[in-house]
Amino acid sequence: MTATDSKGRRSRLMDILGGRSQAKTTEQPIPNSSLDSQIAGSSSENSSKPDTTLSTQSPSDISKSTNGLSRSEPSSHPTSMSNPTEEALRGPTSYTSPTIKRETHSNPTTGQTITTTTTTTTTTTTITGQDGAKTIIERPHDKATELPTGIEPPTQVEQDEQMPGASGAGLVPPQEPTSPMTPVEARNPPPVIPERNARRSLEGMPNQTRPLATAMQPQEGFSPLDQGPQDYANPSNQPLPHEAQGNNTRLGSNSTPKGLGSVKTFDNLKRAAAGVHIQLFTMHLSQLCFLGASLGACLFAEAKPLEDLPQQHVMAEPDSTQTAQGPRETGVGHFSEWSRETKRRFLIDWQAGRSSEWTIVQGNEGGDLDSMTAALTWAYHLQHSTFNTSNPIKAIALLQTPTDALDLRPENKIALDNSQMSSGHSDLLTIEELPEDPETLANDIKGIVIVDHPVPLRKWHDAKLLSIFDHHKDNGAGPHAEPRIFEKVASCTTIVARQMLDELEALPEEYHMPHELLELILSAIAIDAGGLRDATEEDRKTAQRVLDRSDWRGSDLEDKMSELDDELSAAKKDLDHLGVRDLLRRDWKGDLVDTPSPRTPTVSLGFGSIPYSLEEQIKKTEFGELFDWFAIEAAWTAQVGADISVALNKYKTKDASGKKRKIREIVLVVRTDVRINETQADSLFETVVKAVEADESLNVKPWHRADELGKRQMVWTHEREDAGRKVIRPLIEAAVEAWD
Repeated sequence: MTATDSKGRRSRLMDILGGRSQAKTTEQPIPNSSLDSQIAGSSSENSSKPDTTLSTQSPSDISKSTNGLSRSEPSSHPTSMSNPTEEALRGPTSYTSPTIKRETHSNPTTGQTITTTTTTTTTTTTITGQDGAKTIIERPHDKATELPTGIEPPTQVEQDEQMPGASGAGLVPPQEPTSPMTPVEARNPPPVIPERNARRSLEGMPNQTRPLATAMQPQEGFSPLDQGPQDYANPSNQPLPHEAQGNNTRLGSNSTPKGLGSVKTFDNLKRAAAGVHIQLFTMHLSQLCFLGASLGACLFAEAKPLEDLPQQHVMAEPDSTQTAQGPRETGVGHFSEWSRETKRRFLIDWQAGRSSEWTIVQGNEGGDLDSMTAALTWAYHLQHSTFNTSNPIKAIALLQTPTDALDLRPENKIALDNSQMSSGHSDLLTIEELPEDPETLANDIKGIVIVDHPVPLRKWHDAKLLSIFDHHKDNGAGPHAEPRIFEKVASCTTIVARQMLDELEALPEEYHMPHELLELILSAIAIDAGGLRDATEEDRKTAQRVLDRSDWRGSDLEDKMSELDDELSAAKKDLDHLGVRDLLRRDWKGDLVDTPSPRTPTVSLGFGSIPYSLEEQIKKTEFGELFDWFAIEAAWTAQVGADISVALNKYKTKDASGKKRKIREIVLVVRTDVRINETQADSLFETVVKAVEADESLNVKPWHRADELGKRQMVWTHEREDAGRKVIRPLIEAAVEAWD
């Protein structure tokens, strides 16, 4: 409640008690949300101004409970008061559900006004919106609230002696006008606004002093009735001479209006209107501490807007960049500083509308070490090789992998740590950190360079394709890109590093090549080439050139590459702690594929690569059963919007002679709830099944539990060692592109 509201209500109440108001009043029931529609139709006539009238109830209208504090029902015969000065001060016959407190809060942000009225049996909250609509919420107490200590209802004897003719009249406090709940509000009631128990009303208090919590009791043996109401401006509470007081009838004065009974009776009535008054100087130390805590809570509640309270904060979809993380360590060395500064400048230029000056070098969406290193290497080279020219290039590497998914590749973390990069991948720009959707950003930037994948993802379709470096099959994308290199090597980083070194050595003056970047390049080649066991001649030659420039120069190439491979491969295999969903998404690659069908021109196709058999993955599920694996797969593909998903599993086993065999599995699922209907899904499933089973080089066989699979689900096994995603993806994409 604001100070203005408090003063206004107190002034109107004093007018009535002082005999200044002669208006007739209509009886109002004690605050009760079940009677709000009757209240709304009272003398206030749904006015937005508070109702300050007093009314009486006869004893017949007052229902008594065992403790005398039950709720009163409205009288069917309202009693008019022709002389408020005389009749309004008649003592009540019982204190049935008196109003303990009433408080009003206004929220300038939402425009709501919230009024809370607490009686001994109920708490009623009235919420008034900007449009004037009101919502009323009532919460009954588990048991009737006791009246504050020190306040006792006057006896019937006192009333009869001091106010002849007023026997049986019950005093009803002023009430706030309310409107009945609208049909919409009745169907959709708003959430309950929690009551702020620490707040106390200032209404009717002398000197605007806030009453204490009712739980705080005076010293034993002390009763406020013995000394009358406490005036905090007069701590000694000494009564002033009547001749000095005159006819002052202001609440908080120690005088009695002429012709209105004894001082004690008037004091009792003032207590009922003003609330609880307890002498501060008689409190125990523990009570003073409690007072301090209560006042502190009041100040907090007063200062903090309702919508800012903790229980009302809702974050339906938290940003992944806000997830709890440990303290980050800033990388050291030139390479980390360059990467972090490049990220900062890119975001600054985007904010300033200078996105057109930037080239984005992109790895694939799987985010493996080869893809990440190739993108970082070429972005670094573009910037530094043109820095002292008339046409410097601004370039930044983009990892098309969510930040949290990068941690699903422990080998990446080790390689970045070895290169002294900042923890938590904070030096790197990931796809979810882009300040704009790729579809729109593609039209603003200078262009893109793609590494470790042959075709840009569909969301970058409108961007100018400047260069391509890949060791996969050439699909004909970017015919005018320069350089445009497709070569069969173990690592795409080999192609990028070789091109970088060729151009570096051709410069009039070489730029600084940080050893951290050179070591990262060697790590990427080592893990993809199995040390150098699977390396091509170009992989070996390029690795040697890089080694000679690094801090490891002088080391034996074979030994160093084997050492790197052992460390990174061990980390790469440390996946036992991952569940099925993380195994699917850690190396997920997918995109839209065009079809000749006019009804479904595009289909979303995704591939996951998992180093576990399907049986091992099933054991990782909650129930350890086949259906649970497909339920997890369905939840993941629904999230990414895939129509067709293919899980490519690989594992090793031993035959009867103890010889190791590498087994591969293909798990195919086609769903109907994204872009295709039931009939189309059946047709597309059959098309892909025929394409896989018709490939003689694969020689696939049905999985041993194929008879347990559901509709549009199929699992095959085969033993072609090199038939990973590089082989299976083009096969299935070709089948989809031909499907009609």
